[in-house]
Amino acid sequence: MATESIILDGQMLSGTDRFGEWTTSSLDGWWSSPEPKGHTEERENADGDYDLPVHYAARYVTIGGGVRTKGHAQQHQAMNRFTGLLRSRSRLQVSGHGPTQWADVVRASSLKIEPVTDTYAQWQVRAKAPDSRKFGDANVYTLSPNQTLPLFHYGNAAASPIFDITGDMPAGYTLSGPGGKTFVSPTAVSADRPHYLDMSEGLLKVRGYYWTGQTGNADLWTIPPGQQVNTGLTTTGTGTAKVTVYDTYI
Repeated sequence: MATESIILDGQMLSGTDRFGEWTTSSLDGWWSSPEPKGHTEERENADGDYDLPVHYAARYVTIGGGVRTKGHAQQHQAMNRFTGLLRSRSRLQVSGHGPTQWADVVRASSLKIEPVTDTYAQWQVRAKAPDSRKFGDANVYTLSPNQTLPLFHYGNAAASPIFDITGDMPAGYTLSGPGGKTFVSPTAVSADRPHYLDMSEGLLKVRGYYWTGQTGNADLWTIPPGQQVNTGLTTTGTGTAKVTVYDTYI
């Protein structure tokens, strides 16, 4: 069986480090799907409610456990380390229970750690993942000009492809997806003007800056779980589009 690894903001919460041995006893909210959210409207003159869209709320994860330190001084060092976590958005990563999964989280409670003995303390924190999805391994594809490839991932939720477009494309390019969808950029690509497009947000970046009002058709698409989605690059220039599709979970 794979060794468990739980890391929050760079601090292991399952394993041994310079302070001592950390153990995680609860990870509530990580394995389940987030709560649903949406508006509810009753049908006034009929049974039931109107069929309105339902989405996922943010994911809340409550993590609890203990740390057994090498001495009393190390206990207070570990306590200081723990209460200093999550000062800003940070990564929670869980390995050793099937595929490695991670999410970016912020604190949703105080970080609590209380001594039980001179060398053992119990800790707990509640974290919030504003993006309720979890992510895993990256599946990387390379599109050459006027080429189409089937994109796929191993998660259980729709994944948004991420495009890194480099080369020499003076007249821009067109990305093509399912059902006739296209994302058209007439803006030139060159060695000092690479393009970046994350279809989860739908905003093009050129040289690292958002590039608004400079696209033609701007359709977005996702890669459903268990399905291949043909995606292509069309251009009169040269270069490539590196496409990253993360295993995406809910």
